[in-house]
Amino acid sequence: MRDTGAVILQQYPQIDSFFAQTADRNFAEHVRTTLADKKVPLTNVGPTRYAKVKGDEIVVEAAQDSAPSGQPGTSTRMTGRSQLEKNSELDQEYTPDPQSEKAWGLKAVRADQAAAVDVMLEPVTVGVIDSGIDGTHEDLKDQIDQSKSVGCAHNGIPDTSFEAWQPSQKPGSDHGTHVAGTIAAAHNGIGVDGVAPHAKLAAIKAGNADGLFYPEYVTCSFIWAAEHDIAVTNNSYFTDPWEHWLPTEENQAAGLEAVTRAVAYSHDHDVLNISAAGNDDRDIDNATTDSGSPNDVAGAAIENRSSVGGVDLPSDLSGVVVVSSVEKPEGSDPLDGPFNRSSFSNYGANAIDVAAPGSRIFSTIPLGFYWRDETALYASKSGTSMASPHAAGVAALLRSVNPTLSADQAANLLREQAGGRYKVLADPNNAEAPDGKEYRGTGLVDALAAVTVNQPQPTVAGVEYWDSESQSWKAIADEKVAPQGEYVRIRAAVSGPYTKAALRVNGRSVATLDGTGAFDSQVAFLEAELKVAQAFTADRKLNVAVDAWGRNNDARADDDVTVAVQGTLDTTRKHDEQNKQPAAYSAKPSVARTGASVPAMALAGLALAGAGALTASRRMTRS
Repeated sequence: MRDTGAVILQQYPQIDSFFAQTADRNFAEHVRTTLADKKVPLTNVGPTRYAKVKGDEIVVEAAQDSAPSGQPGTSTRMTGRSQLEKNSELDQEYTPDPQSEKAWGLKAVRADQAAAVDVMLEPVTVGVIDSGIDGTHEDLKDQIDQSKSVGCAHNGIPDTSFEAWQPSQKPGSDHGTHVAGTIAAAHNGIGVDGVAPHAKLAAIKAGNADGLFYPEYVTCSFIWAAEHDIAVTNNSYFTDPWEHWLPTEENQAAGLEAVTRAVAYSHDHDVLNISAAGNDDRDIDNATTDSGSPNDVAGAAIENRSSVGGVDLPSDLSGVVVVSSVEKPEGSDPLDGPFNRSSFSNYGANAIDVAAPGSRIFSTIPLGFYWRDETALYASKSGTSMASPHAAGVAALLRSVNPTLSADQAANLLREQAGGRYKVLADPNNAEAPDGKEYRGTGLVDALAAVTVNQPQPTVAGVEYWDSESQSWKAIADEKVAPQGEYVRIRAAVSGPYTKAALRVNGRSVATLDGTGAFDSQVAFLEAELKVAQAFTADRKLNVAVDAWGRNNDARADDDVTVAVQGTLDTTRKHDEQNKQPAAYSAKPSVARTGASVPAMALAGLALAGAGALTASRRMTRS
């Protein structure tokens, strides 16, 4: 490629892709020919922009007769409004109001209730792939993890300097700051709370000063998220300059392929990607035309361009959770609605995964961006751009409550738990003015469910007694139990995220232990030695229960486990008090013994036999 004068901007061997800049109109054909001669396979090569490169992004001398990348033309200045400006203008009739009712979306997704739940939360980072985040904002500055923040909006080359991920001063650049506040504004008595105020934010700037999100920027962003421990990304944009990228078009196929690979790479690295559905009041299950692309050169958009077979990046890609927007009708309950589809929101029975509040959403903005009050740090905006961060915040809660969840598992729970709030969404077929525009997905995202339902539970691996005849531990459940002389020795193994465990015999606590709630905790044993007369009932039954408390102290949470088993006194064997002590036995009750991990114990031959039926129980009370 030296012969063409091209400059390699960024290489991604992870996805077998690279970005280059050139003034050679025949660059793509030159690459095809060169690689074919060397028998190097090539998927696609082509432009990522319709406009010429401009300003300080130019790294090669432009040929005098060069034209915009996609098709012939002369203008390289975008004079129309960017996608971010359009979103920003939706709410200019509303004035900022610091009262809590302005943040109605928090109530609708029950984030205010979730914040009051006493549950252990692990660190989690949400990547805000957007126009940058104001790193000086009073509600965000302590929420941003600067070590994970980056600017990708300069030729797609990652730049970790503070300035690189700050928003520009152009209209629409407040977009990312507003999105960030909805996700994780601090709980500090100032302004608003985010859906997940404990979460950290990574500012991943992918939109340039013109509000354009080119493939080189977006690819950089997803690769960065994949390699910097980002649990969730929010994507409130589409990749410019095409609303729908057509794989059959040479001027679109390469950009489409690069972003597709980058999103897949992030998914393979366990990143959960959340995306806005778009603001065109369109059925995205059946998109047929697009009159807004390309959008980076004034007057270049093709009227009624066919978008059949096209791909909206990133929302149409595999593994991405797509979010529609709902509004709260005047006078309706901010908790239980019913909520209607926002008039601008795209819809589709198959394309939409979940719904979230997106109309008149009160959140953070940089200083000087609100047209009525340049001192304002908060304002209301509308768009699916505002709905998506509600869902991203709930996803962050899910992965913070249970960091062992994969991206796919967390996405499935997000959808499943939204089903509990399906009924608060107005039926588009039965509304006062039915339009048949299915927008609901599985339902409204639910922050309270994220911290109370499907909680991680401790594991009780076995409830056993020491059999002196075979010199081994044996299961109690539904078996005949042979005591050792006047005593019976009992143990149960507990592991996983437990904070406390108790062993009960006939309803009486005989041993307890405390845990840290760590997910990787080693197996620990509850052990006790009891006289036969204490252990067995009058009808010769041995009733043993193990209670294991999880990480959540809320009475509504389902993280606690009770395993109950019953054995019967074996009266056919003569029991010898002098039988050998079990090698792993401790006669002191209430003392926890930790040992090797579960796999190591299995190799050591410890038979943690069947624990009996797992029973749902009322919420247990910690002492």
